[in-house]
Amino acid sequence: MRFRWHRRYGIALLILAFVLSWRISRTSQEEATVKVQDTSVSTDYYLKRFKATQVDLTDHGRYTLTGEEMLHFAGAEGLATLKRPHIRYTKEGDAPWTADALNGVLLEQDQRVRLQDDVRIDYTGGEKHERLTIYSDNMEFLIPDSFAETRDAVRIEQPEGETRAVGLQLDLQNRRMTLISDVRSRYLLNDHVHE
Repeated sequence: MRFRWHRRYGIALLILAFVLSWRISRTSQEEATVKVQDTSVSTDYYLKRFKATQVDLTDHGRYTLTGEEMLHFAGAEGLATLKRPHIRYTKEGDAPWTADALNGVLLEQDQRVRLQDDVRIDYTGGEKHERLTIYSDNMEFLIPDSFAETRDAVRIEQPEGETRAVGLQLDLQNRRMTLISDVRSRYLLNDHVHE
């Protein structure tokens, strides 16, 4: 008889331990949910498949920024993160520049856009229908100045060859590019490679 009493007592303790552990885990899950909600309080707004257009200071150039997602933060002076941003800069009478990246950041109340991760800039136009593609890890666009720049490594591909450098300044309006350092080029002339 004594054995049965211990057995019942043991089973009751196991049930009590199970109920307490279930209650504790449920409380910690509720606290975790509250913490996640508290961190999202600083978010101003969230946009999916957005499009924003802005005219530059000359009134001749136009920027269009589109992307899959934009997450804007309250009180951060225009700070927003971007997913799959796409920039299109058009100047009256000229072909557009386009830029794509995996991620981006919108800074200073839409005055600067920093593209990050697999940045690609394309241009096809001009009098000779020139074609070029610029690759980098980061590129910052200064919207009012129609200007883009990076301090990172860049690779520029053209039908005639390829140029690599560290650092780039790009005047979109005047189609001028300045390479900062470690410039190396490789060009194809009459089916022969020259370095």
